[in-house]
Amino acid sequence: MVMDGHDAEIAALRQELDETNAGLIVLHRELTSAQAAAEEATRAKSAFLANMSHEIRTPLNGVIGMIELMLSTDLDAEQQHYAETARASGDALLTVINDILDFSKIEAGKMDLELVDFALEDTVREAVEVVAVRAGAKGLELSTLVEPGAPAGVRGDPGRVRQVLLNLLSNAVKFTDKGRVMVHVEAVSADGDEVTLRFEVSDTGIGIAPVDQARLFESFSQADASTTRKYGGTGLGLAISKQLVELMGGSMGVDSEVGRGTTFWFTVRLARAAAPLSSTNGARGLPDAETAATGTRVLVVEDNVVNQQVAVGMLERLGYIVDVANNGREAVDAVAARRYGAVLMDCQMPEMDGYKATAEIRRREAGRAHVAIIAMTASAMSGDEERALAAGMDGYVTKPVKLGELSRVLNQWARDVDESGEPEVLDAAMIADLQELSAGRHLEIDAIVARFLAGAPAKVDAIGSAAVAGDADAAGRVAHELAGSSATLGALAFGKLCSHVEGLARAGDLDAVAESVPATRGELERVEAALRAAFPGVLQSSVMG
Repeated sequence: MVMDGHDAEIAALRQELDETNAGLIVLHRELTSAQAAAEEATRAKSAFLANMSHEIRTPLNGVIGMIELMLSTDLDAEQQHYAETARASGDALLTVINDILDFSKIEAGKMDLELVDFALEDTVREAVEVVAVRAGAKGLELSTLVEPGAPAGVRGDPGRVRQVLLNLLSNAVKFTDKGRVMVHVEAVSADGDEVTLRFEVSDTGIGIAPVDQARLFESFSQADASTTRKYGGTGLGLAISKQLVELMGGSMGVDSEVGRGTTFWFTVRLARAAAPLSSTNGARGLPDAETAATGTRVLVVEDNVVNQQVAVGMLERLGYIVDVANNGREAVDAVAARRYGAVLMDCQMPEMDGYKATAEIRRREAGRAHVAIIAMTASAMSGDEERALAAGMDGYVTKPVKLGELSRVLNQWARDVDESGEPEVLDAAMIADLQELSAGRHLEIDAIVARFLAGAPAKVDAIGSAAVAGDADAAGRVAHELAGSSATLGALAFGKLCSHVEGLARAGDLDAVAESVPATRGELERVEAALRAAFPGVLQSSVMG
């Protein structure tokens, strides 16, 4: 059969189309293969970083922890100098590790931001306190000004705001030999419940040349890149800070003049706090070892002997009574045998890891008093905190654990245990204050308690219903409301439990939220009995049915 010109043209086009399709199929296969290889490389990189984080942080925890304990003893001037130098070197190494891990998280798109209410002035002050000793040693004036127009309480990620501030403050102190370093915070705009805050960190240091300012925020870049440079660092701090600020809806910049100083600034967009918050208005030092936690028993679950010694030393320094379990299985048995104010749980252990141990403790305590479990992990990768919450843990600290951080997290979560071994349901000091206000007719406490008890059971039920319905936002919102109102009435343990449930809801673990309802309801029953005993004027009709 002889094709005419038209048929030949159609055949040629069809052949060209077939060849194009074949090429596209090959290209698709190559792209799919390349994508799979890239994803596998990312997984391998993440696994390597997580493993290296654990392997480096575990011995570093022992080094820094033992140095902190040494510094809490009586040392002569020379010994004090050696110990402080060793601690500074350990902190510098930890900063390098954290920078590399943060950079990897951001690069992989796995940097998650926390969303909690926090006091703005407290977060600023905490960052300033870290550099205060170094600034004082150099004779620098260190000051802070939070303008009256800035909200006292905001909602966002206080840890990341503090991280950015601390990076800028550390640089300011490092590059300033005389004069001052100042932090200035103001609200520059507001839109409904959201506010844009501007932070400035100014110094009178060496300044930065215009040619160097342009590349300050590039990864692994430093103003002084010479082999004879005076100041150390990874060159990642500012790059990470800029990316964190952008994740929080803001921007970052710098104004500087060589020889006259530098001002780094950044903005973040935050929501106003759901409930009124105020600063504690003062430095929060470590609690006195003799009075801070006397009588509160804490279980340390840790398989590394050196880290056991560090944790026990720190806890005893803070005034806690300490028991030790070598693995998760021993921890489950220990918690079943006696009441603890808190459990510090290592995550990676032989026989039974911390996640499985926590899940088993939670399964056994259904309907019984909730024991606070705080994760201690040498890993710091994305998802670790979420995994800890999903397992049923309440708090989370990363090794190397510092004495101040340990004190803070235990102040938040640990509960006192009375002479019978039962956890105290209400905070005695808060109840005494409320009773005094009630006696002076300054507060109708009986009516307030009655309203709380009348509404709380329905709210616990609402949390369970929202979890079953798949509504994480509703479950988290109700748990947040319960946490705030119960803490106001001195039911701190119940408030912490509700905060834990809120965290599970925010993490999307609705199965764990549903499983927590019986324990939440059981704790509320204890709260009701304790409040009725403390305030006999509360209506005696049962509100638990």
